[in-house]
Amino acid sequence: MRYFIGYLIKGQAAEWHINLSDDIAERFNIWKITQKNPPHITIYYPFETENVDCVKDLLKNWLRKNDFAGNVILSGFDRFDDRVVFACVKIDDAVEKKIAELRKDLEAVVPSKDTILPDQTTWHPHATLAYKIPSEKIQEIWNYVKTLEVPKFQMSFDNVTIFKWDENRWVIEESLTC
Repeated sequence: MRYFIGYLIKGQAAEWHINLSDDIAERFNIWKITQKNPPHITIYYPFETENVDCVKDLLKNWLRKNDFAGNVILSGFDRFDDRVVFACVKIDDAVEKKIAELRKDLEAVVPSKDTILPDQTTWHPHATLAYKIPSEKIQEIWNYVKTLEVPKFQMSFDNVTIFKWDENRWVIEESLTC
């Protein structure tokens, strides 16, 4: 099975993300990201495993031993060249440091040879609004979001969620409270 680990965006920020993503899909005649992805910030990129229990156990034990007190701020827009348009995410330094430690510990349970994306060392937290579309559409969407009011959502970093690829979409396997 295919999984990834992330932070599940909830509340008003999730509603905003869903509404904007759907608006972008309709306005630019592209697929709706909300039909395949719950609003989230990826912590550990997709990987394949037949036994996710070891990952769940690591996360549960890790969260019991580590304090994740801090905030996530969703504010502004950016893009990765002509591939992705996203909402910017800022994470408190203490939380970012803990996530770096968690990612390193996950590598021991999910060997890099099993990952779909081989480079796990670089982490750029963001909330994707549009991707896997032609570059000219990315440019049009980028020009559009630059005209929008900048969002400002502050959320507590309160979960680490395991997502599973199931029936052609990502679903929540388990959400663990921090």
